[in-house]
Amino acid sequence: HRAAYDIALTSTKTGSGVSTVVGEMLVEWSESCEGWSMDHRWLFDITYSPGSSVRITSIAATWESRDGLEYRFNISNATNGKTTEKLEGRATLSKSGDGGKVEYSVPDRDSEDLPAGTVFPMAHTRRVLSAAEKAPTIQNMMVFDGMSEEGPLRVSAVIGRPASAKRELAKGAAALKGRLSWPVQFAYFAPRSSTSEPRHEVGMLMYENGVGDRITLDFGKFKVRANLVRVELGQKPSCGA
Repeated sequence: HRAAYDIALTSTKTGSGVSTVVGEMLVEWSESCEGWSMDHRWLFDITYSPGSSVRITSIAATWESRDGLEYRFNISNATNGKTTEKLEGRATLSKSGDGGKVEYSVPDRDSEDLPAGTVFPMAHTRRVLSAAEKAPTIQNMMVFDGMSEEGPLRVSAVIGRPASAKRELAKGAAALKGRLSWPVQFAYFAPRSSTSEPRHEVGMLMYENGVGDRITLDFGKFKVRANLVRVELGQKPSCGA
C-alpha cells in the first residue's frame, strides 16, 4: 500500500520551547515474490518561541526477505537540508528464532551481533497482526530496523480490542471501509535497560492489512499525530506454487 499522512502537533513538554509542528509523511510497502520493500519519508517544520524554526526530514528505504532472515536498510536524516545521520547496511539471521549479525557500510564500523529471537520490521508487523486476533493482548519482541545506531530494541506491543468498523474515514481512505482494525501502543526499550521508561513510544490504529492511522509519535519534547488522508492498496504478486 501507499499511504499519505498530515502531521500536526498534539502536545509539548513544559520548557521545550516548541510552539508549532506541521508536516507530512509518506509510507509505501511493496510486496514481491522475494520479499517486501518499504519507503518511508517524513518532513517536520518545527517553530520555537520566539519565532526560530527548523526543518527536519527523514528518508528510509528497506528490504526484507520473505523468510525474514535478511534485511537491508538505507536511512538518511537531515536538519535544514544538512545530513545529520546516515545508516546503511545489511542484517542477517542464521534461522528463525536464532541470532545473527549486522554489517554496516555506512558508517564504517565493525559488525554487531543480533541476539537470539530478533526479528525484522515486516516479521514483527505480521506477528502483531496475528496476535491481534486474540486481542486484548501484549506481544514482546526484539526488533532490528536499522533506524538508529542503537541496534535492536525490545518492543512491547499492547493490542486493544477491535475498533469500530463504522468510524468515519478520510475521503482518500475509503478503501479501508469495513476492514478490521485495532488500537496498538508500541513501547521501545534498550535491550539491557533496567528502567521501566521506554526510549520512545508510537501509538496507532492498525488495520488488518498493515495500514496505520491516527499515528501518535512521541519525541520527548513534543508529540505529533499523523492522520491518514489518502491510501492506495496494491495487489499481491502472483508467485505460482
